[in-house]
Amino acid sequence: MGITYQEERLKDILPEFTTLLEPHMAEINVLYRDGEELNPDFNRYFRMQEADVYVMMTCRKDGKLIGYIGFFVAPNLRFKNCLVAIEDLYYLRPENRHGRTGYKLFTESEKLLKKRNVNRVLLSCKTFQDHSRLFDHLGYEFYEKLFTKSL
Repeated sequence: MGITYQEERLKDILPEFTTLLEPHMAEINVLYRDGEELNPDFNRYFRMQEADVYVMMTCRKDGKLIGYIGFFVAPNLRFKNCLVAIEDLYYLRPENRHGRTGYKLFTESEKLLKKRNVNRVLLSCKTFQDHSRLFDHLGYEFYEKLFTKSL
């Protein structure tokens, strides 16, 4: 069977997804590290997928969920003819972060987004988990810095 990549509905894979979300947030999320309770609004995600403004690509190994990438998809507010996909989150189990699995997760996502007529993709990564080399290799351009502060 091997590794497969496919679009999936979050409501159809929720139990599998939540088993990956906890270690994912523990690994990278500053809010989680600051003691915020992980409490996703899954119903909102479901509605967004129903409205076709949220897209999720999953990665499975022998049928088991090992990774995902999600995007918010909407026209840009200032350039309304430009359909933009803004990455919400991406994750691949640590034991599967070798070879081209992660690379293919992104390239397969791009194919899916292109079928949906997306013109531009925005990706981000953490400063302490820098994926710039991968994004450069995929043809992305570094153009913005993002800052965060707890109030």
